[in-house]
Amino acid sequence: MEALFWATPMLILFTGLLWIFRPSARQHLLLISVLASAVALSASFLGLWQAVIAGFCGLLSTAVLFTFWKRVGHGRGVVQSIIGATCIMLGVLTLFINISAPLSHLPSPTGPFFVGTSDFVVVDRTRSGMKGVGGSEPRKLLIRAYYPADNVFPYQAKAYFSRLEAKQVTRGENRLGELGFLNSHLRHIATHTYDHAPIVTGQKFPIIVFSNGFSSHIGSTTILLSELASNGYVVFSLSHPGDMSAVVYPDKSSVTITGKVVEGLGKPNVNRGLETQEASPQQDHVFFENLWRDTEQFNWVRHAPAFLHESHSIWVKDTQVFLKRLRSGDLPDSKVNLLANTDPTHIVLAGTSFGGSVAVSVCHIDSVCRAAVNIDGSNFDSSLVNNTVRMPTLSLQHDFSVHPNMATMRSFGMRNPIDTSYEKNISVGDTGLVTRVELRGMLHQSFSDSTWFSRGALARKLIKTGNLSPQHSVSLVSNILVTYIDSHLKETVKFSEIFNELPNANLYTPAALQKWAVERQNQIY
Repeated sequence: MEALFWATPMLILFTGLLWIFRPSARQHLLLISVLASAVALSASFLGLWQAVIAGFCGLLSTAVLFTFWKRVGHGRGVVQSIIGATCIMLGVLTLFINISAPLSHLPSPTGPFFVGTSDFVVVDRTRSGMKGVGGSEPRKLLIRAYYPADNVFPYQAKAYFSRLEAKQVTRGENRLGELGFLNSHLRHIATHTYDHAPIVTGQKFPIIVFSNGFSSHIGSTTILLSELASNGYVVFSLSHPGDMSAVVYPDKSSVTITGKVVEGLGKPNVNRGLETQEASPQQDHVFFENLWRDTEQFNWVRHAPAFLHESHSIWVKDTQVFLKRLRSGDLPDSKVNLLANTDPTHIVLAGTSFGGSVAVSVCHIDSVCRAAVNIDGSNFDSSLVNNTVRMPTLSLQHDFSVHPNMATMRSFGMRNPIDTSYEKNISVGDTGLVTRVELRGMLHQSFSDSTWFSRGALARKLIKTGNLSPQHSVSLVSNILVTYIDSHLKETVKFSEIFNELPNANLYTPAALQKWAVERQNQIY
């Protein structure tokens, strides 16, 4: 497949050169044109969308040759030069696109274990007719497990997407107004996970329950979750049907993102946040007074669209249902004996974006959960605004300094809107429970696999993955997550010690918020 991927631009470039320098070699020109067309069309049919542009040149060249066979090659005609120049430009463009969105092999996990994977479905018959399914159909959660595998050599590496997954995710993203076809080539990329490989036995592995972001798909953090599994964790990645671009079940049935969600995401949301106020060093008390008065708005809780509040409640319930089944041993486990080799008393909840908000909310009300990780998510739980969480929590956020409308907020010592969550303002930074980390140079998409598939400055700008290299972004996030979770589930490392080796990771405390809150309380009492 990779040969086909790179052959397309090369053939088109060669076609263009022949048109300019050897148009008289009509037989060779026709042969190359037909071959270029066939290769480009075949690649496009197989989901390699990068070949579509090059295919236009091949078809144009072939059509001109068939139509004007006798006239081609006589003299150095302008039309011949134009066709040649067009093919060369399209060939160079295709080559650039291939480099920017390549068939990149995923990075190998760095832990001591191979990684197995297994998909299964948890059915919740207490809820039905939800999120785009029929009124009597129960809620079905697709779960993808990543786990330390004992021997993977007889097994085949799992593709990033199956053909059906690529089709349905593309369909879901198209409904969102995105260019879904840009992900179609990912089904030709192999992961470092192996379907139904046997789990390592003889020890009980701690558990991570993970949710990806809103409108994503279950495999959108495959690199990160494979890394966690290779370091000795069983990771259960949860789907949330109707809110994700697409969920494809083992029986080939599927649910794409619902029309209600698509409509909701398409509406401009009122952004009356305090971060849009003009900065003024003399008005810090005004800024924080407004923050206190309308702190829920600042965290996008109260003014978030209604469908997001509804989805947050559903995702919380999804996670609780799965945890209950996990602890009771009521999981489909016929192919891989996961339950016998996990420790349900050692659990961390984590997630990216919307899934990160849900992870903290569930862990806060789950007495067994040891810690929570919110990876670049906002907070949609009003009970956690200006309130201290029950358990250790990592808030890992992208670089908000790149957003002009955050300048005022940052001028008052606040890093991002989630700073007022997870601890009481008056004791922020003193509870020892919340760790806040900002990653300089990274944007929201940097935390998903999108950062690995976007190469070059232009691609990173279009996909909004920040200015760090894909290798650096992946390594940075993986290192922080593995170390933080190790520190709470294995107690083998001290989390704060790694920051001397991570110059792009800024460990911080919103001290200005605490200072204002203390002064305000003193004024009241």
